[in-house]
Amino acid sequence: MPPNLLQIIAPYLHLTRLSTAFCAVANTWFLTLWVRGVPQEREALLARGGGLPFPVVDWPLWLVLAIVTIVALALHGFAGAINDTLDLRRDRALHPGRPLPSGRVRRDDAVILIVILLLVALLASAALGRASVAAASVAAGLTLLFHSAGKHVPAIGFIMLGAAHGANMLIPAPGVLMAWPIWLATVHIGITSAIAHRLARRRPRLSRRGLLTTCGFAALAAGVCAWIVYDRTGEFWPAWVRWEAAAAGGGAAILFTIFAWRLASQPVRRAARRGERIERAAALWAPIYAGAWCAGQHLWTGAIILGGLAVVALVTMTVLREVVALAESPPGWRR
Repeated sequence: MPPNLLQIIAPYLHLTRLSTAFCAVANTWFLTLWVRGVPQEREALLARGGGLPFPVVDWPLWLVLAIVTIVALALHGFAGAINDTLDLRRDRALHPGRPLPSGRVRRDDAVILIVILLLVALLASAALGRASVAAASVAAGLTLLFHSAGKHVPAIGFIMLGAAHGANMLIPAPGVLMAWPIWLATVHIGITSAIAHRLARRRPRLSRRGLLTTCGFAALAAGVCAWIVYDRTGEFWPAWVRWEAAAAGGGAAILFTIFAWRLASQPVRRAARRGERIERAAALWAPIYAGAWCAGQHLWTGAIILGGLAVVALVTMTVLREVVALAESPPGWRR
């Protein structure tokens, strides 16, 4: 890529946070592979469609994965851009080096980008059906609500952020029967974001009581999830879901807890750095969760695909961070 072109693109990559987009991509890929691989999920979707073709199970896998990837990337970029646009005044004082306050991206251009990304997400999701458009709209609405108001009340706001990720995950098949993986993804993002916020000492401060409140909402969300699963299957844990799936998902959560604890224990020069590490680890762990669920259910093709995505995510996150940093601050100018 020519250096001049890279310097033009780099601020927009920074603005849209594309280096951490694999969390959203992995979640949509998982649900696609799950409903295609589990016969009960597939039959339920086809029955709900009244015999009509159902894109997520009837279309070629590569095409469905491409569509949900476009939706996930667009919504993730929408979230990053709207966050920095709404925080422009604050960032001028606290983070003057970011694309908007530094002038590398104009505010008008950021607003245009936000609109374009939202339209791309909605139009791409329309290919999967009206329910998918509704899920994408809910994800975008929750994202906007979080960045405009929710993050200023962090005890509640981070569960709102997790719910936005859960809605994004539902885009391929909103009527999925087995909702427990969606709950885990929602809680994973909500609680890790809250912990990262506290470790980074961001404002407004999140007290211990606030963190416990976030965990309380996560427990409440478990009750809602149990009711949804029971309403759709007649069981709190469907009999056709292997116990190994629960063990694999729970095991992945335990491993992440240990890994995150070690990250948080490492010395850093700035508290903000510790929070950023936790957030990147949380994004990277999404394909690991997804692969664990598939492996536990003996969906080996899905597990291999998601394992490959995890490797690609690690490499891409590392390379993009370095490339963007190099383009925005060439070696002769970096401090």
